Amino acid sequence: MSLVRHWYGTSNYSYSNLADKDILVLHTTEGWGDSPNGMYDCIKYFQGNVGASSQVAIDAFHPGHICEGVSRANGAWTQCDQNYRAISAEQCGYAAWSREEWLGPRESLLRNAAAWLAEEHLATGIPLVELSESNSRTGRGVTFHMRLGSGGCGHGDPGNNYPLREVLQWAIEIAGGGAPSVPATPPEEDEDEMPYLHVPRRKPIPNSDQFEDAVPIDFKLGGWYKKLWIGGDASGHGNVSVRAAFHKGNNVWRNHNVYVDAAHNSVGFEPKDGDPPKPFDFDLVRIDRLDTTQAELILYFAK
Repeated sequence: MSLVRHWYGTSNYSYSNLADKDILVLHTTEGWGDSPNGMYDCIKYFQGNVGASSQVAIDAFHPGHICEGVSRANGAWTQCDQNYRAISAEQCGYAAWSREEWLGPRESLLRNAAAWLAEEHLATGIPLVELSESNSRTGRGVTFHMRLGSGGCGHGDPGNNYPLREVLQWAIEIAGGGAPSVPATPPEEDEDEMPYLHVPRRKPIPNSDQFEDAVPIDFKLGGWYKKLWIGGDASGHGNVSVRAAFHKGNNVWRNHNVYVDAAHNSVGFEPKDGDPPKPFDFDLVRIDRLDTTQAELILYFAK
């Protein structure tokens, strides 16, 4: 199983060295466990001014998909003095869950976690072996946040009932069954690549003809860009659209509505301002999903 990774880059990280990475750390969020939008809510929370982050967020509602906010080479802010050596995964769940709860309705979350462990193992060489509390701060392998002790922030997740033996066995099977395609370092950190943003569809409200409110997404680009491309399979869904607010600098924003009609799968948009209108560079974008179609959108930004 090869994971689809949706990139929601955050500025909440520290530069570190991939050669120093030697532990894969499993966490629980202690929130969003029953939310169908859990991994998106978690990773977008880390984009805020919260002083925290994680490499990825995983939930039980998106088999084969995870969200990614910090590249594996850098240090996510979630294990205190162990950040420089850790690659971390936030699982949308609770340390209080029983073993039966984990292996029952949350098995799809565990399967995603196993696929993530397999891909990180193949990308870094970190072995798929369990570390105990006594060797988590010095060993090389897979561990829990709670096993890093007070220096690792002193937390108790993902709890004693987390079925790591099963998850590791699945990960070993995935890694041994052929190398999954592992995405390169997320493009926001490479000036020669186009950063991208996944915009989920708005969810229908059960037993109603209404839809959930759009959740604004703030995306920091890590540089200056000129053009927004919207890609998505609009065919069979109808027109799709977003409202994009582009930051010109000095707290100046310009709003534009951008559409993709059902006859196309992508559209390029260059924001303009002034009289006569001229293109301008932008470094931040705020996105609101306007339509209620079932199409998934990917936004790319070009220089």
